[in-house]
Amino acid sequence: MKVVLIEHIQGYGRKGEVKEVKDGYAQNFLLPQGKAVQATDKNVQKYSKLVEKEKVKKQTMSEEPNVLAKKLRGIVLDFAEKADENGTFFAGVT
Repeated sequence: MKVVLIEHIQGYGRKGEVKEVKDGYAQNFLLPQGKAVQATDKNVQKYSKLVEKEKVKKQTMSEEPNVLAKKLRGIVLDFAEKADENGTFFAGVT
């Protein structure tokens, strides 16, 4: 039976893949537990679109820290505090 995997199943495949599995495994385990759906044209298109959306989301999420890091590199902070001639502060800096 051909099924579309809704989640990653070790030893069978990743989310969104169309796989040929034994009928009993599909009917007794994958379909009842919601880990897969039958591979109709409609389901294949639906889950392939969802997988593509997740890939785009992961890519944008991985780019966000780099953009933030570039912004932070340009920031310079100056602090003024009283110190003696050796550079030792008179009070604790918090």
